[in-house]
Amino acid sequence: MMVEWALLIMTSVTWNAMLAANACRGLWEEALKLILQMQRKKLEFDQFSLSDALSVAANLASLEEGKQIHCLATKLGFDSNSFVGNATMDMYGKCGEMNDVLKILPEPNMRPRLSWNVLISVFARHGFFQKARDTFHDMVKQGSKPDHVTFVSLLSAFSHGGLVDEGLKHFASMTSEFGVLAGIEHCVCVVDLLGRSGRFPEAIAFIKEMPVSPNDFVWRSLLAACRMHGNTELGKVAAENLLRSNPSDDSAYVLYSNICATTGRWQDVQNVRAEMESHKVKKQHACSWVKLKNQICTFGIGDLSHPESDKIYRKLTELRKKIQEAGYIADTSFALHDTDEEQKEHNLWMHSEIIALAYALISTPEGSTLRIFKNLRVCGDCYSPFKFVSSIFSREIILRHIEGSLSVSPF
Repeated sequence: MMVEWALLIMTSVTWNAMLAANACRGLWEEALKLILQMQRKKLEFDQFSLSDALSVAANLASLEEGKQIHCLATKLGFDSNSFVGNATMDMYGKCGEMNDVLKILPEPNMRPRLSWNVLISVFARHGFFQKARDTFHDMVKQGSKPDHVTFVSLLSAFSHGGLVDEGLKHFASMTSEFGVLAGIEHCVCVVDLLGRSGRFPEAIAFIKEMPVSPNDFVWRSLLAACRMHGNTELGKVAAENLLRSNPSDDSAYVLYSNICATTGRWQDVQNVRAEMESHKVKKQHACSWVKLKNQICTFGIGDLSHPESDKIYRKLTELRKKIQEAGYIADTSFALHDTDEEQKEHNLWMHSEIIALAYALISTPEGSTLRIFKNLRVCGDCYSPFKFVSSIFSREIILRHIEGSLSVSPF
């Protein structure tokens, strides 16, 4: 009763403060609940609450809610506000709606730095690495000075695009040409850039000479690269440093265990698991989810709990047959259990994102965009089925996960 009374007497300023606090702490679901309460109570939104609300929708990749907030901003006359406009662009970008981003993007000669940064970030997130680079050069030509955030997005694009030499060149020019001091975020990008390309001696030399002390993000990036290239020895060093920085980090154990499994060192896998148990560290369970109208359907590995499981697994069988006929060959190096090849391939098809994909296909209209989310990294093999399915079923698919997004289109 006291809580309800307190909510009644709260002002819009108080609601805004609560919304901003939840958004800053990454409590997106709680923030979304506040937004819905504010709408029900017909409280007045301003540029700050609208920007925060759009940020919440962006981080949850909730396109429906994001569109509603965008409409509200337009109705209230805030669509021309730069903060609201950039937050709207960011929301559409994180939801994979590139056309909507470009529609509200200011003209180059009128574009503020924040808008340039959002555009570079969106291109980088969705795999348009050349466009991210070209946008950066257009930004400089227009006389807009890049900042700390610009280079984080740009270096991330170079890293994921495998543009190593360009990335290193731009990292060097960041300070010498643009006066932006290298921060830990930039250094993480460079370690990731070198690690992904397998240039481990350069990555280690860079870490030793970094202008800031390496943190857990640096070691995790290096460890993930070691997993990618099967570098067991350096992976062990990275894992030890990561655990020294954060002893309860389950990713250190999991990534190193995966390296050992990939290289067939099954006894080491058992040793890592035993060490996790002795330190009472639990692995975060992977799950994927699909949002359909007002319902969110979540799936775990090999999930059989959904009421439509029979339909889902029939669809999985169909998908597997069709994409194999189209040329798909499973990469069983991503199946991290000591079993035969047939069982490894079967295990890959039990991944939560694949189950979510099958469910999305049977639950949405033909030709509509599929949006699938995962709480952890997507394994390297799972990208292939998404690309094949997009082509075969003529569906645009947006797969959002902890490292970013995969956008695949049949066109």
